[in-house]
Amino acid sequence: MVDLPYIHKLKYPVKYGEQIISEVKIERRPTVKDLRNLPPSSSPLDQNIELASRLIGEAPSFVNNIDAEDMLDLAEIASGFLESSRPAGRK
Repeated sequence: MVDLPYIHKLKYPVKYGEQIISEVKIERRPTVKDLRNLPPSSSPLDQNIELASRLIGEAPSFVNNIDAEDMLDLAEIASGFLESSRPAGRK
């Protein structure tokens, strides 16, 4: 479980316009709307990347320039929100 807001320091800062961005912030948990809007035909990795992109709330032009290693870290964090803490069989 991740405490919010969560600040993730990028291993590889991103030059975006005139700025160098060295960290991103996840301020919220995913909603049903976030999950419903994930592309159904994409791989689980692609879905986690898309979810992470939504949770950091940055423009796609910024997200597309995040280093793959950093995005994989963010995707792992995003997928952690979806792990159930309930025992199996419990409703």
